[in-house]
Amino acid sequence: MRGWFSILALVLVSCEASDKADDPSQVIDRDRLVFKMLTKEQTFDDCLAGADGCTYVRLDFPVLVDAPEGYAVTAVTEAVFDSLTDNYGEEGWYPSVEALMQAFIDDYRGLKQDQPGYEHAWFLERKVFVLYNTPEILSMSLSERTFTGGAHGMATVTFTNLDPRTGASILLSDVLVDGYEATLLPLAEARFREVRGIEDGMSLSDAGFSFFDNGVFALTENFAIGEDALTFYYNAYEVAPYALGSTEIILSYDELNGLRKE
Repeated sequence: MRGWFSILALVLVSCEASDKADDPSQVIDRDRLVFKMLTKEQTFDDCLAGADGCTYVRLDFPVLVDAPEGYAVTAVTEAVFDSLTDNYGEEGWYPSVEALMQAFIDDYRGLKQDQPGYEHAWFLERKVFVLYNTPEILSMSLSERTFTGGAHGMATVTFTNLDPRTGASILLSDVLVDGYEATLLPLAEARFREVRGIEDGMSLSDAGFSFFDNGVFALTENFAIGEDALTFYYNAYEVAPYALGSTEIILSYDELNGLRKE
């Protein structure tokens, strides 16, 4: 669907790999994907991004520069750019990061033309980071901060886990043994209560986390696979009103002893 990104990735892989092969100071890990970080930025009326009153878009993201033979370069590249080019607030994607940035600035320009007295600045920041990178697992995070008017901005974190050899999504059931829920759910709820300071015996609803179905704790599907732990992230509005913010819980593999697949 976004073939341009696949072509870009393949060009970068071949060109960068060739350059580094000629440079002995550059060491390539041939067992896993290699990335470099890029930044794209656009502002309204050439203001300084991040300064008070400046409307801007900033995207920080990894681009493949080398991949072992047979790895799913296209799928990995599209996973990154799907995160970056998501149509903020609407369904679908923009065809490129440049199109996303221009649309954001144009939307703000149109608002200023319709409402000349409008003084609030907008911003959109998206940062994609590689959290864990092995021959079997690629775990990435998308951190987004945005404000487009209204009572407050929004900040979210979304994780993606892929098999870099096939491009297939990795689910919790792929890394944990059958029947893991019986052990994992109590551990996760205990950590959730610990992180949020919820006393034993107090219901989640009474503590303000009223968006859990029937007041029963549930594990989010938004998780990251790390070297030493699994991380689960509940964004604002998912299990509680905005005022309570987001919740991150981390469960080490020592705590998950016996639950992980080999």
